[in-house]
Amino acid sequence: MFARAIGFAPNGAYWRCLRRIASTHLFAPRRVAADEPGRQSDCAAMLAAMSAEQSRSGSVVLRPHLQGAALNNIMGSVFGKHYDLPRRDPEAERLRSMVHEGFELLGAFNWSDHLPWLAHLYDPARVNQRCSALVPRVCHLVRAIIADHHNSSASPPLLGDTADFVDVLLSLQGDEKLEEDNMIAVLWVRTSHIDRTGMHARNDDTTALLTEWAMAELVLHPEVQSKLRCEIDAVVGPGRHVTDTDVARMPYLQAGVKETLRAHPPGPLLSWARPSTADVRRERHGGPRGHHGHG
Repeated sequence: MFARAIGFAPNGAYWRCLRRIASTHLFAPRRVAADEPGRQSDCAAMLAAMSAEQSRSGSVVLRPHLQGAALNNIMGSVFGKHYDLPRRDPEAERLRSMVHEGFELLGAFNWSDHLPWLAHLYDPARVNQRCSALVPRVCHLVRAIIADHHNSSASPPLLGDTADFVDVLLSLQGDEKLEEDNMIAVLWVRTSHIDRTGMHARNDDTTALLTEWAMAELVLHPEVQSKLRCEIDAVVGPGRHVTDTDVARMPYLQAGVKETLRAHPPGPLLSWARPSTADVRRERHGGPRGHHGHG
């Protein structure tokens, strides 16, 4: 099923259609700007929860708060839903477990990708078995959300700045209109991998881990933390939060994010198999067209 998502689909007309949908309806500057209030709200809720935990225990475990904020942000922009995470919403917990399982499967080495005849003989990580168990759970969840949108939206949906990505996909007509199975694959991979550079590549675990690494590096390098604090004070000033417009004027912050990505890259992303489109030769090593490369 997930072979129909943009991160896995082979290069061709269908893949180019998904790229066109993404660039037009998901990553356009107007769409990104329209999502900013949601991001600000999720960050405010996260900071409030961190403050409450610090008051109770004297310390804060960052990762659960970062994961929760990332999960709510992507659920809001993709499905138009938000969860009360401090109260352990059952649906949110199911979703979190599915996303975590999908991320582990994405990073697992699957022998049958390279030796297909081993698929039913040797699968030490149980990749095939776990995928077979995960897909029905994903389909059930996403089909229910699509059905809710069908029942509550105009036909076709009227898109505005508050429309979520399900509304966008349901509104597509002509060559861009996707079948429901393809919609499920696109929506799930978009939910599981959240990044503004594509409908894939970062999930809530990755966002949380990268942010956690950035905070750890700032603790280990107080001189960098001091410079960044000065830049934030100079650009943002007291009494308000950082906005997207502010970030564009903060080169030191941008450099810190890029350095975190360089020093602590999200490992499973480097194992995404992509067939080469031509013969490749690097010094004494090479591979024919169609071979898979891994970082």
